[in-house]
Amino acid sequence: MKKFTFICNIPDQQQKQYKIAKHIWPEFMMHDPVTNAYRDKLFEYFPEYQIFLMDNDKILGIANSIPFYCDDAVDELSDEGWDWVLRKGIEDHKNNVTPNMLNGLQIAIKKGFSGNGD
Repeated sequence: MKKFTFICNIPDQQQKQYKIAKHIWPEFMMHDPVTNAYRDKLFEYFPEYQIFLMDNDKILGIANSIPFYCDDAVDELSDEGWDWVLRKGIEDHKNNVTPNMLNGLQIAIKKGFSGNGD
């Protein structure tokens, strides 16, 4: 069985992840105003939660998550989804609020590596 590695904090990780996401997601997803306003802070404040799936030196996939604070029940979270949690996690960090939850933003396999049986 092949072994893969999960790595965070690699050089130019934001640019590398953006390049992969740009080829996976539809064009309109690259123009979300909340994402565009907060994306840089995701990598600045939480680099340890931005992960690469690696096969030696080859990037196969990416995962992004963000810690945030919430004392509501899960079924009472905002209906704004991605925009809400991205904004909430960044603002919590800026205001020194200790997170108690982690939200997965995306998990994506680079084109050409999904569905090949590895």
